[in-house]
Amino acid sequence: MNKKATTGNGHLEEGAVFQDPWIAPGNEVLQSVVDKWGPLVICALRKGPKRYGELRRAIGPVSPKMLTQTLRKLEAYGLVGRQVEPTTPPSVEYSLTSLGESLTGPLGDVFRWAEEHLSEIPAVRRGPMGDRSA
Repeated sequence: MNKKATTGNGHLEEGAVFQDPWIAPGNEVLQSVVDKWGPLVICALRKGPKRYGELRRAIGPVSPKMLTQTLRKLEAYGLVGRQVEPTTPPSVEYSLTSLGESLTGPLGDVFRWAEEHLSEIPAVRRGPMGDRSA
């Protein structure tokens, strides 16, 4: 453990974990890319390109605004590609880039882990807000 990152009693200083060179890059990705809808978009595109409406139906309860924001963010990070066909109206198709495809394995690992350990996570058993009164 980094000496600068701990206090005299062995506790971590505030914000020390974000300075850890192993955590910092992954945290940026998690906070910026793998948000509520990002993993679902990536999973929906793992079987091939989709148009906007197909993506929206595949994902379900995402609003058009959130889907658009998520697609733009994933595109900015180089995970999703956008192909515009010059038709009237323009036809837009989204697909995973090779970088996006490389993320499907780790995401699959997280989904498998969650499936295996779902019963061990008390908040999930209590509901989406972790209501402890139930």
